[in-house]
Amino acid sequence: MRRAAERVKLGHLARSVTGTSGNGRSNVSRTRPLVPTRPAPAAPWWCVPPLSVGAAGLELAGVPLASVAAQHGTPLYAYSGAAIVQQIQQMQAALASTGCDHVVWYAMKANRFAPVLQALRNLPGVGLDACSPREVALALQLGFPAKDISLTAGMLSDRDLAWLLDAGVHCTLDTRSAL
Repeated sequence: MRRAAERVKLGHLARSVTGTSGNGRSNVSRTRPLVPTRPAPAAPWWCVPPLSVGAAGLELAGVPLASVAAQHGTPLYAYSGAAIVQQIQQMQAALASTGCDHVVWYAMKANRFAPVLQALRNLPGVGLDACSPREVALALQLGFPAKDISLTAGMLSDRDLAWLLDAGVHCTLDTRSAL
């Protein structure tokens, strides 16, 4: 009579069969898969907070984007101010862990949408990096103090340079003639 023992091996599901044959000799242990093993499906690379998949489809910070698109039309850009602030705070925490003084300069050319900039306005240790006098004007209009704005631009007119000087904005100049 045959006796069989089953066990589950770590890492994959398998059956190990041991026993004796009719002649009383021990069989060699052998392992064979019970079920083809597959890793659990991974979440898509983009499915991280604040993006998720809910009952109504793709959501941003818990808000179904299909309903936002139905209300506002498409194409549509949707942002989470809370997520932007959280990312900057995580960056600040990482920089603080080095023990070095730091300021995070947000490049306005990445996204100068007013609500995005307003989400950054009251964060300590965050400034705006502008690339044109128009971006500086927008930052000032949104309430950023001049000390929190830095301009890096080339070929500025004398009129723009005079205005920036009067505004008190830090400027990085690329030519001697601009000095």
